[in-house]
Amino acid sequence: MIVKSAPGLKGSTVLIMDDVPANLRVLVDCLEDQGYAVAVAQDGEEGLKRARLIHPDLILLDLRMPVMDGFEVCRQLKASEATSDIPVIFMTASGSAEDKVTGFDVGGVDYVTKPFQMDEVLARVRTHLSIRRMQREIEQQNLRLREEMLAREETQRELRAAQKVKAEAERLKLLERLVNVQEEERRRIARELHDEIGQSLTGLSLGLKKLQAQVQDPRGLETLAWLEQLTGQIGRDVHRTAWELRPTALDDIGLVKALETYVGDWAERSGVQVVLEAEALDGRRFTTEVETAVYRVIQEAMTNVLKHAGASVVRLALSQRDSELHLVIADDGKGIDPGSLGDQTRLGLAGMRERLAPLRGTLVIDSGAQSGAILRVRIPLPRDDAAGNEAV
Repeated sequence: MIVKSAPGLKGSTVLIMDDVPANLRVLVDCLEDQGYAVAVAQDGEEGLKRARLIHPDLILLDLRMPVMDGFEVCRQLKASEATSDIPVIFMTASGSAEDKVTGFDVGGVDYVTKPFQMDEVLARVRTHLSIRRMQREIEQQNLRLREEMLAREETQRELRAAQKVKAEAERLKLLERLVNVQEEERRRIARELHDEIGQSLTGLSLGLKKLQAQVQDPRGLETLAWLEQLTGQIGRDVHRTAWELRPTALDDIGLVKALETYVGDWAERSGVQVVLEAEALDGRRFTTEVETAVYRVIQEAMTNVLKHAGASVVRLALSQRDSELHLVIADDGKGIDPGSLGDQTRLGLAGMRERLAPLRGTLVIDSGAQSGAILRVRIPLPRDDAAGNEAV
């Protein structure tokens, strides 16, 4: 009985290495009848070359060949990455236990004995080709599984990244709403200070002046004069507080004019010289969010200078470079200890960065002890702002 090859094994390539032509003819005829593709080699060197060239599915290897025996051929096959995975069936006439053990040690998978029993040869060929095919299928499945796992991991990474981006976008929207609410509340309080308290103080001042006309006592007049002076000072304080809460110039005539007023008042009160360089932007208007953020950052920075720097001169430079608004604030004070830069709250950095975050602005501080401090701010401008809009 001749064992037929499985349908899925037809076309499999078998390389036969044997130095006896008669053995080759018998094996070639039998294997080709079963639909296998057959290649032959009559010595070990030729067999190694053919194995590397055609990479057969199975090798039938004669154990006793001149120059290089089957054991050495098998060793070299298994030592090469290109051929190490090819199953090798030894062919031998001796069938000794020692040869079989050595054959398995060098990497063989099976034995057939001479003279050949073709049913046995075909059965063993079919078995090891089937095993070989299943190994390849398992390798392919493992490869697909690895690819699927990598794809799944990449998808999960992309999902996490998307979730992170979404969370950051939501955080920025929340910050933007918070800043807008704060500014609206500042605007409301400033309006109440200006309108209600301001009017009350004006009425009080007029009443004191009328009262002065009715009082003759010198001490009473002195007291009334002091009260009128105090009322005037309170009025100026209320006006300055309302301005700091929400300068009307920021809404009416723009950022640069509002800054000129602010730094002039700040320099007068603090005794620190302030140099403002923003002439190139005079008359330019930006979005309310951009103008407010720049103004508030400058306010916070100037407060820090007054509290911590001990500076005599502060320089502010505001400019536009391409599609970014650049702000540089430099002082000649005692600088900032690098170790204290981590205290974001103490230095007001957290508040500044929260102001800038919704606008995707950045803030960097260059400083060293005793060398002054430089604060650099960059704010990407919306398309209309970058193109330039003149104040109306």
